[in-house]
Amino acid sequence: MQTRPGESVRLSRRRLLGGAAAFGGAAAFGPVSGLAAGRPGFATMARFQDGSPQPGGTLRVGLYLDAATMDPHFSGSKLDRQIYFNVYDALVRLGENLAIEPGLAESWETPDPQTYIFHLRQGVTFHDGTDFNAEAVKVNFDRMMDPNLQSLRRGEVAGITSVEVVDDYTV
Repeated sequence: MQTRPGESVRLSRRRLLGGAAAFGGAAAFGPVSGLAAGRPGFATMARFQDGSPQPGGTLRVGLYLDAATMDPHFSGSKLDRQIYFNVYDALVRLGENLAIEPGLAESWETPDPQTYIFHLRQGVTFHDGTDFNAEAVKVNFDRMMDPNLQSLRRGEVAGITSVEVVDDYTV
């Protein structure tokens, strides 16, 4: 729509919202093409010359609110959960068509309906270099199940009666 200098334009709410939606969509999808192309100025992973990921650096994320906490055991916020799924790994994850796929657990067995045996991925470390192992899994589940801590995840693990370490990489 062209106007002459000094001429006003009357916009309906529908047209204004449609334009805002188009602008918002362009803003939301614009960086994606740059990210895929690896253009400077967009978020790209730092890499060594051999192509392997380079540890360290800065992660910048724009969100409409601050995270309430970075402790997933004490947050009920959807925004926080979006961050967690991008920062933390889980024993299993949901794949296409909601199929359960390996995560930190490479495989698992269910010898009976009451028992799950998880075989954990080896060679995984936490951000501080500490090894990921069965004891770390047990500590996290015990923490979620502890009635004194009042974890918001407690209801999600209410059906678990105990967590036992079988060996370093089996829980």
